[in-house]
Amino acid sequence: MKKLKFLLPLLLLFTLLMTSCNLTPGGDGEGGGEEPEIETVSIADAKTTCQNEGVGVDELYIRASVKSVNGDSMVIVDSTGELTVNGVHGEDKDGARIEYAALDVKPMVDYEVLVRVSLQNLGGKISAWDCVLVETKFSTDGYTVMTVAEAREASVGEKITVDGTVSAITYSNGLVPAGVILVDETSSIYIYSATLAAEVKVGNKITVGGTKDYWVLEDEQTNAEKHGYKGCCQLKDVTLFANDLKNNDFDKSWIQEISVKELLDTPVNQDITSKVYKVNALIKEAPNQGFTNFYFYDIDGKTGTYAYTQCNGSDLEWLREFDGKFCTVYITALNAKATASDCYFRFLPVAVYDEGYVFNASDAPEYAVKYHGMPQLKETYTGDPKLSLNTSVSSELLGFEGAVLSFTSSDESVVKFDTVDGVTVMSCPGFGTATVTVKATYGEYEYSESIEITVEDKSVGTTDTVANAIAATVGETVTVTGIVGPSIIHSNHVGFYLMGESEMIAVSFLSADTLKDIAIGNTVTIKGTRDLIKDSMISITNATLINNEYGSAALPLGAIIDGVALESISATNDTTHIYRVTATPQFIVGQYSKTYEISGVQLYSNSTSQYVILDDYLDTEVTLLVSVANWNGKAYKLCVVGIETEDGVIYNEFCFDKVKK
Repeated sequence: MKKLKFLLPLLLLFTLLMTSCNLTPGGDGEGGGEEPEIETVSIADAKTTCQNEGVGVDELYIRASVKSVNGDSMVIVDSTGELTVNGVHGEDKDGARIEYAALDVKPMVDYEVLVRVSLQNLGGKISAWDCVLVETKFSTDGYTVMTVAEAREASVGEKITVDGTVSAITYSNGLVPAGVILVDETSSIYIYSATLAAEVKVGNKITVGGTKDYWVLEDEQTNAEKHGYKGCCQLKDVTLFANDLKNNDFDKSWIQEISVKELLDTPVNQDITSKVYKVNALIKEAPNQGFTNFYFYDIDGKTGTYAYTQCNGSDLEWLREFDGKFCTVYITALNAKATASDCYFRFLPVAVYDEGYVFNASDAPEYAVKYHGMPQLKETYTGDPKLSLNTSVSSELLGFEGAVLSFTSSDESVVKFDTVDGVTVMSCPGFGTATVTVKATYGEYEYSESIEITVEDKSVGTTDTVANAIAATVGETVTVTGIVGPSIIHSNHVGFYLMGESEMIAVSFLSADTLKDIAIGNTVTIKGTRDLIKDSMISITNATLINNEYGSAALPLGAIIDGVALESISATNDTTHIYRVTATPQFIVGQYSKTYEISGVQLYSNSTSQYVILDDYLDTEVTLLVSVANWNGKAYKLCVVGIETEDGVIYNEFCFDKVKK
């Protein structure tokens, strides 16, 4: 049945090609006589006829394969060479011109074509113009017919034929179609082909042949491999075999319903790219200068991500009608962004339906446990966190107030819950494993879940000090104990300054998720590579967390230097201390940019979000804690890592906040 299903559209298209595209010269369309055979030449012979500069040759027939297509131009190849042909168009039976855009079937890669061309030699470069498409054929030889689900599991390089419905079209810069999401009754997959994307519409049922591939941006391949990300599951080098030209709905029977939170928590080493999921999501538009982001939030209104766009949001303007609404969203992770310390999926909405979502009060306990109870705990502790727990949950967004959380342990010698001054505090007095049950009640409704918590002895004996790590050889593996300090200021490196008694070192983590379990003031042991980024920035990179003793230690005063003039600090090239200065934060809006400065000194930044802690103190003289950074190997600049106020120090937690989002 699968082969028959595939052959029917082929037969239909073959009939179409024979009636509308096989426009062979000769014959008057009457009498049933045979048309004269067309005399063709090879590409090499065609070029030979036009060797002398200025020579033009009209109406040569060439039979070849299509190598690439760019609008109404294409490159054709045969066994003797290749030729660029321009102005591709057709002719009807009366010889009237049919413009390329009006062709029923447009040539694609691997199609076999018969073209009538005129050649010209200009400056020694031979090209073809006024190209008439006489015949268009394709071959399915070498392709294996599969369902989309089977295609997803196929080996890289395998040639595959699938059919399905176009559920979405992706766009590159300038709103240029780049590819499509194809869905059948088994799964979905990305079809990477600008030519195909320009020829089909959402709802078309198509049959395509292509080569299985996993795509990762070239300059991200090393980082992707480090994080276990295979790449976007897709077909490339695509040939269109059939198109019903109708507006069909895509099959949704196989699609898994999942929460936004669960989708975001999916590890990047799971092969989910281009697979469609169904979520309930709050859609919010976030206009910015020159672009617009559209966010998809879970029912908590906080856990979410923005929609991936290469067009500054102009390809997603159709989402505007859903702004501020809970909707049913069919969404896919189109690809993932891989940096040195993080790898995260980039999501694309496939379809959105406003179905009048209403939260049911009976679900309040389950919501309280899943979104507010369980996230406060983790499966493994390596010390005593003395963690204060939130036990009351309300949601103005969902319309309920006062769900109550409670926590119980199967073994209080391992995990214990006490009430201290009206606050529930979790402690870990010993090593071992305990089952912790989190329960929520709301009126007559209740819900509970359990988690196995293991408290491990991760003592590692003697470790390096921060000072020893700074003095270590570049490339050496170091294991260092110190106090967690403020966030480093970088968009692609995620980490913090590890504080020693009289110095500090920037730490960049292999996995950004590590920061979810760390807070400023914790005493931690980390392992990583002593590095010198761009030959200038002393750091520990590819770091992993060995042990967290928790606690909330004050940052060592020995690492903080006073008395250096603001304008002189950058010139010290010292990336291992914090400097205390008095200065005035300023927000500078230029014609093409927005930046922060302190008393006229520009800060190191590649995102204004890195200095939001300054917003409440703009144009006011304050005491600032600054570090010196040189992540790009160009210039040493200042970073604001904290603000000293009468109520204490406000530390820059940019990377911590970034991970929480």
